[in-house]
Amino acid sequence: MKSRREKQREALIAEIKQAAWDLVAEKGASGISIRAIAKQIGMTPPAIHYYFKTVDALITELLIESFEAMLASLAGTKEQYSDQSYPEQLYRYAAQYRAWALNNPVQFQLIYGNPIPGYQQPTELTYPPARQSFALFASLIQESLDSAEIQLPSNYQEIPEQLQTPFAQLQQEPGHQFSPTVLYVTAALWSRFHGLVMLELYNLIQPVIGNTTVFFNQEVRNTLIEFGVTDLSFLKDT
Repeated sequence: MKSRREKQREALIAEIKQAAWDLVAEKGASGISIRAIAKQIGMTPPAIHYYFKTVDALITELLIESFEAMLASLAGTKEQYSDQSYPEQLYRYAAQYRAWALNNPVQFQLIYGNPIPGYQQPTELTYPPARQSFALFASLIQESLDSAEIQLPSNYQEIPEQLQTPFAQLQQEPGHQFSPTVLYVTAALWSRFHGLVMLELYNLIQPVIGNTTVFFNQEVRNTLIEFGVTDLSFLKDT
């Protein structure tokens, strides 16, 4: 059982983080500062530094928590549809990626938005949780190819030589022991889905297409067809 002091410490840390999120929502990630947080929750800056030595340490913790929350959401979707075909799992994964972004726009923009002035990301801390969502997606691609539920066109089996080195480096990461083809296809699919989400999140695509849900779902469908999915019968129920 946690002591009273431990509970108070956790509650205060949560309050500090919430104040930081409020600043991100109001001013963007560049609006986070220890002084602003201290003012918002009625503390002194030195008191905040007792819990977070620097503003960068606070930002790093917010980043890691956001990556972990997104991963939990995506992993839950994969588990929920684990008894369905792999193409449907891919479709649901893409839909949940969009849903999480739209439901958590502040966190998503902190992860993928504009760089924070002066912030040096400690990649040894932030890359592992960031790459887990990619690895989860790659595992779906791998399973889809292994099951022959995706018949990958030849043009996606030809990996440009310039990409071989970064893929080889990525393969050294825990949980990323996938073939270059799988990594390439995963990156290609993710970049398409991510691009659609970012355009919607910043309200850039709405004036052009109106119904963003229909547009996103249709483009995911078209993308899966392009990458070799032949059975889309599951879409009749969506």
